[in-house]
Amino acid sequence: MWKELKDISSGDEIVVSKQLVPGKSKKLDFNKVKKGDYKVNRINFALRDSSEGTTVLLDGGTAVLTVSKEEEYQNFLIENEYFAMEKVKDIRLIGKEPTLDLRVEDEHNFIANGIVVHNTGIQRSGATPCGASTTTQPAGKVKPGKEQFRKDLTSIVAAHHIPYTAQAGIFHWKDLVNKAEKAFKVDGPAFLNILAPCHRGWRYPMEKTLEIAKLAIDTGFWPLFEVENGVWKINIRPKQRKPIIEWIKSQGRYKHLLKEENKHIVERIQKEVDDYWKYLEGMCKATQPQ
Repeated sequence: MWKELKDISSGDEIVVSKQLVPGKSKKLDFNKVKKGDYKVNRINFALRDSSEGTTVLLDGGTAVLTVSKEEEYQNFLIENEYFAMEKVKDIRLIGKEPTLDLRVEDEHNFIANGIVVHNTGIQRSGATPCGASTTTQPAGKVKPGKEQFRKDLTSIVAAHHIPYTAQAGIFHWKDLVNKAEKAFKVDGPAFLNILAPCHRGWRYPMEKTLEIAKLAIDTGFWPLFEVENGVWKINIRPKQRKPIIEWIKSQGRYKHLLKEENKHIVERIQKEVDDYWKYLEGMCKATQPQ
């Protein structure tokens, strides 16, 4: 059921959304302040993005505010005193590129991370690794592909101090299943960052997808770890990490790095991998219960 702004009344629910991040549906204390303007008092921190206690909405113009009863219908049986049920935790597509800037307050988030924007043409993104060539930052005489290292999304989410955060990959499926089970059982928000190779964007034969997924782990490019209630743990340690050049050689998006003049970039990437593992080891040691 949808309503226009002028038809909203106290007790209705409003879906608050920002970019492609999923909206929240909360009951609002609503009243008209003056002709043309409406005031919405926040209930249960429904409007978290507002620094003020109220949000003023203008009636008219191009902005159309709609109100949904969907959540009320979904939770009818749950709230009925004659039924004993619990809310289902489900997996939803929460968007594309803005996923990298998501908030982690109430939802369970599961990201299939192809570390580039695949859905619209293999563009550079914050997840794109250093040295990779993309359609919006191709390797050439001026720039050798992306010059920055990828955004460490897993650590960023862990810094929100949510109950469970983990990094996984599709090759070590049992590790992935174990982490998914933990995420579903946790009381509160959980986050999984799952490396999912893309043959089209990474430039390799499709039949080598699992081989590439394994190489990401073996070279240390994609460590498998989890952060559970603030305690960091590395789940799978390669017996001897392979040099990052093997990861680079496996994908066409890095082929320019094999030239002698770009050798220093490969060395820089190797150092970044080594330093990140030192960081992980340090976090694991520092957060172990005494």
